[in-house]
Amino acid sequence: MGESTDAHEKYGEMAARYADSNPDQRARAEYEWPVVRSLLPDVSGKRVLDAGCGSGYYSAWLAERGAEVVGIDASEEMIAEATDRHGDEATFLVADLREPLDAFEDESFDLVVSQLTLEHVEDWRPPMAEFHRVSKPGGRLVVSCDHPFTTYFVIEHEDPEIGSADATEADYYEVERYDRVWGEGEKRIEIPCYRRSLRGVLGPIFGAGFVLEDLREPRPPETDGPLAYFESHTPRFLVVRARKPSPSSRR
Repeated sequence: MGESTDAHEKYGEMAARYADSNPDQRARAEYEWPVVRSLLPDVSGKRVLDAGCGSGYYSAWLAERGAEVVGIDASEEMIAEATDRHGDEATFLVADLREPLDAFEDESFDLVVSQLTLEHVEDWRPPMAEFHRVSKPGGRLVVSCDHPFTTYFVIEHEDPEIGSADATEADYYEVERYDRVWGEGEKRIEIPCYRRSLRGVLGPIFGAGFVLEDLREPRPPETDGPLAYFESHTPRFLVVRARKPSPSSRR
């Protein structure tokens, strides 16, 4: 499957370190996650698919609130971490979002959540079609991703202190691969990502049959420090909630 296959391999290389540190990262804990949480419906008694669950932290959060959760990730190492840390609270399976989700029957989930995962997928049409297939009528989809504007400006204009993307140019209208750099020295790792336009984000969601319910472009929680850049420039994240229409609501 070419270069686009190696994101999960890179995550696998740092699975334990990621599991220990990611939930507490300020950009995640104070900026992205609160907005995702605000868009989630009541999950008590609901069946939830955590698509791109990583080490399972958010799967466990959903389970603690009464959901029956299945977490999937393409990284075997991440699923091993999730199972070891949260296997008593949720079910974890290795699954690649670029492939059919054959482990799941049609209309088997009330909610699909995918946080900061789909930027590693070049073509969003297959996963969105599968999310729609496995969603019950009236079921919700909540997706967070890098904001399309930021993934353009991070290449062309962003301050070096903030910029962490290895690329030489950006065409906003194309889906393009770039490498995002995390860490320094021996801990430096380059994660392959894909940037796309706002239409490139929303088009596959609409095309799969979902109806948009909400869209958020959150402001950062601080007015100084690294995250403050996104207050005066472009939002770091985009969060979308959509719904699979019930038969009675279709025209």
